[in-house]
Amino acid sequence: MSPFRRWWSAPSGRPLRTQQRFSILLSLVSVVALIGGVGLQSGEAEASPSVWSVSPSPDIGSGTNILSDVSCTSSISCMAVGWEYDGSADQTLVESWDGTAWSVISSPNADSGTNVLEGIDCTSANDCMAVGGHDGLTLIESWDGTAWSVMPSPNPVGNVSTLGSVSCTTSTNCVAVGSYYYGTLIESWDGTAWSITPSPNNGDYDNSLSGVSCTSPANCVAVGASPGGTLIESWNGTTWSIMPSPDPVTNEGSLTGVSCTSPTDCVAVGSYDIGSNSQTLVESWEGSVWTIVTSPDPDLNQFLIGLSCTSSTSCVAVGWQYNGKDSQTLVESWDGGAWSVTSSPSPSRHGNLLSRVSCSSTTTCVVVGFSLKHVTKATVGQTLAEIGSPLPGPTITRFSPLSGKVGRTVTITGTNLADANEVEFAGTEATIISETATKVKVTVPAGATSGPVTVTTPEGTATTSNSFIVK
Repeated sequence: MSPFRRWWSAPSGRPLRTQQRFSILLSLVSVVALIGGVGLQSGEAEASPSVWSVSPSPDIGSGTNILSDVSCTSSISCMAVGWEYDGSADQTLVESWDGTAWSVISSPNADSGTNVLEGIDCTSANDCMAVGGHDGLTLIESWDGTAWSVMPSPNPVGNVSTLGSVSCTTSTNCVAVGSYYYGTLIESWDGTAWSITPSPNNGDYDNSLSGVSCTSPANCVAVGASPGGTLIESWNGTTWSIMPSPDPVTNEGSLTGVSCTSPTDCVAVGSYDIGSNSQTLVESWEGSVWTIVTSPDPDLNQFLIGLSCTSSTSCVAVGWQYNGKDSQTLVESWDGGAWSVTSSPSPSRHGNLLSRVSCSSTTTCVVVGFSLKHVTKATVGQTLAEIGSPLPGPTITRFSPLSGKVGRTVTITGTNLADANEVEFAGTEATIISETATKVKVTVPAGATSGPVTVTTPEGTATTSNSFIVK
């Protein structure tokens, strides 16, 4: 069983209380330190966020503050949920992003005990659903653009229950998934009330669902884990059924996040054990079968938790990795041809984790999680939010020489010139000799005439205001 499988559910299948999960995660970081002593169809590659930066997020008090999920309806409208420890129990935590800054929004608690929010989905800036748990019971809250309020939510009789993820296609259609003592738990919203929808289990125990994605009221996919490994279930508008899903040979897999852009394009992420280490796991659905897709593993241990796809050729997955000393953030992106690691900041040397991601476009995403910080003589989790954006477009400050014959070498100086894929002299393409972030060297092409010089990169095109003179 992978470490993150243990984080989401106890060996007995009973959902763990949030403080237990955090304690286990802290233990995992220590254990790792000891050990270390979308259907993916080929096509034109799409851009993904190239630059990740920490976006300062507030914390309540000096205790543990965790952001577990985020939903963005645009680049200037996001809502994140989680929990904060007030000294006696975990309490709900909600923060909003307006394109400039994060701020805490007042959120209710169902009782005076433990209250946590683990999943959120917004259909608009004024309509969000958040799910979690409180003292062994499900917790669902809604946002109407003005205030958060607790909604009545059902629980299997006599069983500890929790919800970890929610997906809404409209304001009157949502699906939430999680687990209870005996297995999977799925609840649906019809605009009037939440109700439990029967869901299957693979075996008699230890089944849990951690992620869900719906493309319509009649099409949803939920992922998780079972005693046999990965667990994937689908909704056809009438019933939930188990879908055959692969596991790495001789290794038990666990899936924690899923994102579908159409009924025939889904991607799920998670991890699996290999010896004493854990590796990333990515699986794709193209309408007929789930298959394992190769994903990079940069360190000794790595886990993918959350995922957001904006098309079949653009996805971003997040989690954490162990680099030999501490846990660090992990971001991987899909461009339609391969998964690759994208550098992301880790603000704390003690430990950093990204839990979920929401992309409002192919190049703009927001991720949330936490980093371990030393606060008032104790190491506690503090909120972590990062913004992913495309590289700025290229600029040209000058070129030298200002004139020359065909075949002459010209050096173009500017910014963001790395990955220049085309340089033209008055519309005639030149041969690129070399390129860096600040300089591109080319030769004046045959047939060139006097005119402006242009440089094109994946992020845009820059054109000079003066002309190169062809002699």
